[in-house]
Amino acid sequence: MDSSTDKDKREAKQSQALSQEMVEAFASLFKGRKDKSGWLRDETTANYIVLPNDKNPEPAPVTLDLYRYHLLGKRWLGIFPLVNDRCRFAAVDLDEENFKKALAFRNTLLEQVGLKAYIAKTKSKGYRIILFFIEPIIAENIILVLNKEVGN
Repeated sequence: MDSSTDKDKREAKQSQALSQEMVEAFASLFKGRKDKSGWLRDETTANYIVLPNDKNPEPAPVTLDLYRYHLLGKRWLGIFPLVNDRCRFAAVDLDEENFKKALAFRNTLLEQVGLKAYIAKTKSKGYRIILFFIEPIIAENIILVLNKEVGN
């Protein structure tokens, strides 16, 4: 079994490999409200679900440190994409282990709507389709498009 010193050394090395530039690049892609992060809650108890290494289970203002902890797997992080009536990214969770369905959804967005989307594997249950926008767009428009395509 690893000693806590070995674990600390591994975590320090992992953190160093994640450069400030990488954290800032990730934060610039997932840019949303800064005043409060979203949080994972157990819907049956309304309690926050805390990762073992998380020292602060409450929602908090979004900082580069929160992005770093998230990228290192030490903290779950939810970003509210809506700022006023606009967003810089949007995501749809497909809560099933079906890559072909995720690929078909992504292809439909590209071919029928002209939106380039990315597929990400979630840690828990399935795939997430993510869209990024160069300029903030009216959120209601993208919600209408995504709801229509999810329904098809």
